[in-house]
Amino acid sequence: MAAMVGVKLEMIQSALCKKASENVMGDARYQRLLWYNLFGAISPPLRQLDQIYQIRKLPISLTIPRIDILSCVEKEMKFFGKLFRPLPSEEFYFFHLLRHSHVRAEPVVDWMKEILDLMEKHLSDAPGIMVKLFDRYKDGLKKLIGLNNFELGMRVIGEMVRRTKSNENILNIVNAWIIDDIIQQIQTSNDVNIFCDTLQLFSTPSNALIFKILEIPQLISDNRLLHFYIDIMKKMGFCFVLIKLSNII
Repeated sequence: MAAMVGVKLEMIQSALCKKASENVMGDARYQRLLWYNLFGAISPPLRQLDQIYQIRKLPISLTIPRIDILSCVEKEMKFFGKLFRPLPSEEFYFFHLLRHSHVRAEPVVDWMKEILDLMEKHLSDAPGIMVKLFDRYKDGLKKLIGLNNFELGMRVIGEMVRRTKSNENILNIVNAWIIDDIIQQIQTSNDVNIFCDTLQLFSTPSNALIFKILEIPQLISDNRLLHFYIDIMKKMGFCFVLIKLSNII
């Protein structure tokens, strides 16, 4: 009997996957995804990886009214957010936002904030879920902030750090992004203000980032970063930091 039920559930899940993969208009695809996720909570996960790939591979136009999409996404999170879902609709929406970021970066960041707000509202472990989400899509996020738009990049980094409550894994990711690219874009006093304000969200910047900051003339004399220099002196020793500084200067 149990085996028969399992087979029936798998058949239903396959049919729902096909429906959720179709190129339909409006928010219908998210409505179908909701049903797929609902049955996915009680279905055997035998083919779910293949099904998820099938659902994700067809792009969704961002011209669809967002209010309708967000309504479907919020409904799923509100009523089924505690259940196992093969492809949570909030992740599906986030994934498709990043697919469009190369042409519409600034509105994509605004729309990303909307979905993160809903996650904080309805998901009890929102920070932990966001850690996994940001880590899974870190390449897409890096592409989003790598468009030579300093203010936009720091805004995304600030959201990631704040939403995950300075999670160590996320800090490691954004520290590397800042060192590799973003810090080189600092030019104006406004850039300095944005950078310093965002860095206050960091529990502890990496040593490598602090030493990189010391290479930027606009930053080295800013008192807002002084406590980071003191912290690194305590950890690594005053003489070591002086040697590093002498090499930089």
